[in-house]
Amino acid sequence: MVASGTFLEISIARRPGILSRVASELARSGILILGQDLEPVNEEVQRIRFRLAVDSTVPSGLKERIEAIPGVERMGRLVQAKPSDQQLQELLRKAFHEVSGSQDSEITQTILNFGSSLPKDTRDACLVSLGRKIGNGAYRKSYSLGSPLDLPTALDRIVVPELRKFSPVSTSDGSRIALAACPFCRPQDPEPSCAYLAGVIRGLLELSPTTSAVAVTETACSHQDTGSPCEFQLSQ
Repeated sequence: MVASGTFLEISIARRPGILSRVASELARSGILILGQDLEPVNEEVQRIRFRLAVDSTVPSGLKERIEAIPGVERMGRLVQAKPSDQQLQELLRKAFHEVSGSQDSEITQTILNFGSSLPKDTRDACLVSLGRKIGNGAYRKSYSLGSPLDLPTALDRIVVPELRKFSPVSTSDGSRIALAACPFCRPQDPEPSCAYLAGVIRGLLELSPTTSAVAVTETACSHQDTGSPCEFQLSQ
C-alpha cells in the first residue's frame, strides 16, 4: 500500500471477531474504509491501520464506542499522510493500468478508489490527468482513422458513445453534454470524482486537429445538487 492518505490506528486483542466489530462500527458512523493492514504488537495485541477516504472525520462519541468493544485496547487519532510527487505519479500509473485492463462495469469503482486516495488539493488535477490518458487511448483505438470532425459532430459521434458507458447522456447546442446519473458523484462520498469525465472528454478531442484546442468546463455537479445531472461545457 502507498503510504499516503488518511489513516486510523486501533490496537486490539488478537482474538477472532474483534476486527469485524470495529469495522462495522466505523461503517455505521459513516466512515468509508478503503483498506487495512494488520501488524502484530506482541503475542496478545495487534495494531490495525485503516486507510480511510481522504476527508474522513471522527464523529463525536466514536472513540468511546470503539474502545467500549471488548478486546479493543486503544483508538488513536486520524493521521494525514500526504503523498510525494513520485507517489502521485505511481498512483496515476497504477490507476491507468487498472482502468485500461478493466471491463466497463469495473471502471467506476477503480476511479472512485483512485479519487479517494488523493489529497484534496491535487484530486481534480490527477483525475483529469487520468481521464485524458484514457480518452487519448480510446480515440487512438476507435476514432483516429476517420476524417477530422467539427466539434458538434465529434461530440455526438465520439464523446457521447464513450460517456454512455457510465450514464444516460444528452447534448445541446453542439457544445454541452449532461450525464443524468453520474456514477462518480455518489452522495455518500466526501468529494465527487467527475473531474475524471472532464479529462476523458478532453482526451477524446485533443488529438484531432479540428478539436485540439477545445476546453472542457464542468458547469454543474450532481454531488452538490442531488438529482441534477453533471454538465460539461465545451468551447474553442
